Amino acid sequence: MYHPYSFTHFYAIPLSGFVRYPFLPPSGLARSPFARAYPPVDPTLFKQSAQSMKSLVQEINLLMNRLTDNSDFALQLMSAAQAANKKEAERLIRSAGVREKLYLSFNPDVLRIELRAAAANAECCKLSIALRWNH
Repeated sequence: MYHPYSFTHFYAIPLSGFVRYPFLPPSGLARSPFARAYPPVDPTLFKQSAQSMKSLVQEINLLMNRLTDNSDFALQLMSAAQAANKKEAERLIRSAGVREKLYLSFNPDVLRIELRAAAANAECCKLSIALRWNH
């Protein structure tokens, strides 16, 4: 059967001209000389990062619940963001239960919130959301 991208041969261009070399597909028994050696896997930090991410998701969920359940809170946060009052916007977000490291940015259309957490004394994960309020 014809296949337009046949991988039965590959081509190399040596200095002496164009030469066709046969390509041998890798088998389960032979290891390719171009295979990359990877270090042994240790899931400890990966699992700690996942645990830290769970707490970030819980905190952002607290904020989302507060925004959807309380129109006054949503109005206050939007007003602070539109007025570029970062301290007031951060205070309001913290009052919703957010305790992790918080980074805010906003423009007339969008409020961006980024939460960061640490595991094993290193920043391991971040959760970013963008909430739009203007067309």
